[in-house]
Amino acid sequence: MRATLLAILLALPSCGKALPVGFDQEAPDGRIHAIIEAARRRDTSRIPDLVEQLDSDDPAVRLFAIRALEYLTGTTLGYDYAAPLTRREEAIARWEQYARDLAAAEPSP
Repeated sequence: MRATLLAILLALPSCGKALPVGFDQEAPDGRIHAIIEAARRRDTSRIPDLVEQLDSDDPAVRLFAIRALEYLTGTTLGYDYAAPLTRREEAIARWEQYARDLAAAEPSP
């Protein structure tokens, strides 16, 4: 089901209405659109931005972020967007370590 949800979202055309898009947007829809675009482009350089969204106050943003991370990496590292804050924080710490390890493994320019 998770893969199906993300596949449907990736296939959706862009909305006709222009809205501010980006991981730094206050409005959840702008952040969700950025999450979808990162997944659509298979942009692993955005993993740190996606990990940051796991701590969002908005459950929809958290859901889209973890599905995008799962799509890009093949794992959730035990993160559940609807879990109590303390359980989410433990999983976010694992994701932050994952992002640090990924950055350390990338070759220097």
